[in-house]
Amino acid sequence: MATAACSNSTGEVILVYGDKSPQSPQDKDNALYRLPPGRKTPPGWDCDGVYVPNDRIAGQTTLPDIQGPVAIKTGLGVVDISYEITREGNRYILPPNQGAFKPSDYGCPTQYPIRVCWDIPNITQSQFNSFLEVPGHVSSIDGKWESIDDDKRFLLEIAETTVKWTERGTQSTTPGATLSRTVQLNQLGEKFRIERPNDMEVLTFLGYQPQSLRDAIIARNPQPSFIVFTRVPSGTAIWGAWRLSAEWSGLVVTKNPDGTLNEVIQPGVRPPKTFTFKIIL
Repeated sequence: MATAACSNSTGEVILVYGDKSPQSPQDKDNALYRLPPGRKTPPGWDCDGVYVPNDRIAGQTTLPDIQGPVAIKTGLGVVDISYEITREGNRYILPPNQGAFKPSDYGCPTQYPIRVCWDIPNITQSQFNSFLEVPGHVSSIDGKWESIDDDKRFLLEIAETTVKWTERGTQSTTPGATLSRTVQLNQLGEKFRIERPNDMEVLTFLGYQPQSLRDAIIARNPQPSFIVFTRVPSGTAIWGAWRLSAEWSGLVVTKNPDGTLNEVIQPGVRPPKTFTFKIIL
């Protein structure tokens, strides 16, 4: 059965509809849950819709805006869908939906699309604290992201605060080889940063030969290479709704004519290289 995932990019707590828990009132079809900013509902958890409070506006894609309180039903389909909620001021920006229901449209049992047996309270956004949080909510940046350059050089598998960072060898390093490291994801406001040490294994992967050259580089205390990225709208359905806009700062090594080490330029000293990542299944 297809499910809908709701992702909160509003910068504030929102309420979403999902399956009832033992702690929820049992006289409705579903229950309201808090979803913190920057989080999304977990895999397999069906997000039925989004609640818009009385001090917010439901901004719809093709239909007129609706002043809250109103319940917005997520789309229906035969495949899993992702439903992203963003905000401009007091206006929620909502993807296409399957119906908007005011408190006057409440009624049990549900007779869709005329009425729904959903809780549609008349409250403000500041009154959300009494609701349970979505159980097991995850980071909205979680997923498998691949760079779209010709070499597909980087693959980032993000799960909460951990990233499996895989780098593929290029024609100038070690073609066909891969290097994977599990690293920490650090958030810097709206940006994220990951870094990878430049140790002996990495230098070998990067194609620095012979061993004496690698030893000389290590003696210069190479600092970690790093990627700083942010999630931005993709602007194309081919990549999905979002992409990662990234800046890569890597280690630069120059050699003398005889192949010995000349200079080690630390990551971040030179301008970064830009990469774009798309999410992959």
